[in-house]
Amino acid sequence: MSIYNYPFIVSASAGMETTGSIEKVYATEASVITDVVWGDIFANPIAKVSHTNFTTEMGNVPIVAGSYLEGPIVRFKLVSGHVMIYKKRG
Repeated sequence: MSIYNYPFIVSASAGMETTGSIEKVYATEASVITDVVWGDIFANPIAKVSHTNFTTEMGNVPIVAGSYLEGPIVRFKLVSGHVMIYKKRG
């Protein structure tokens, strides 16, 4: 899929936390994320979303430089490295 299909591409550095409808994360260098919440916040209307629709990964998740981590992801914190975050919607 072309980068032009993603309305938002955001750069993140170590220490940053991000939320939203994250489709994938590209590691420009070896990176580690933590406190990952997997799920799609736009799968159902907000009124029908409950915490049971999401899965939380509390440990560190390494991403090899030059590779993608596929979502959907709701939020994560970047512990180290640098990534490009591809978001479908705000």
